[in-house]
Amino acid sequence: MELSEAGKILKKYREAEGFSLRRQAIKLNIGASYLCDISYGNRRMTVPVLQKIASAYKYQIKEDFFTLASGCFDKEIFERYKLRNHISDNTQAMKDLIFVMTGTQL
Repeated sequence: MELSEAGKILKKYREAEGFSLRRQAIKLNIGASYLCDISYGNRRMTVPVLQKIASAYKYQIKEDFFTLASGCFDKEIFERYKLRNHISDNTQAMKDLIFVMTGTQL
């Protein structure tokens, strides 16, 4: 089975810390089986989980935010409103969007 895009990002964060999936799940305060399901695209990430990831990895998340957020929301929303292009060109707008969606101040 192949990792989802969100799973690849979570694995990158996990490996940078030298954590196992179980240890990362503990850090995020979610179940290891749920984290595994998200990683392999078997379950959709919820906004509260996105908030936990943003809080735990606030300095790394800027570059990966849209990929992770698309795990919560239909990718069509981002494409329809061209959010990815608009926000990625405007650092403050990206920070504001991350704050509104996750409550994490960057």
